[in-house]
Amino acid sequence: MARKGASHGGKLGGDVYLVFAVFAAVGAATWVVDQPVRLTLMWLVLLVFTLLYASGQRIQFSYTLSDLARGGVAGLLASLPVVLLGGEFLIVTS
Repeated sequence: MARKGASHGGKLGGDVYLVFAVFAAVGAATWVVDQPVRLTLMWLVLLVFTLLYASGQRIQFSYTLSDLARGGVAGLLASLPVVLLGGEFLIVTS
């Protein structure tokens, strides 16, 4: 997580919303493709963006308690609708 005043290095220019939009577009465009091919393409897109981002700055390896809490809340917000809407399906598939 970049701190205030820190530069968003790399060849991406720090525009993480553009990266997310491209990744979402690749996911939507490959919806009808076979699953192994689709997952391979999506992982390749993630790898390319990670390499482009990491080429301009060092990756942070130390996290504060607030960073972990923020990630936990984001994970909870993302997974709660899945559990509430597809709980029975998750139980059957597990």
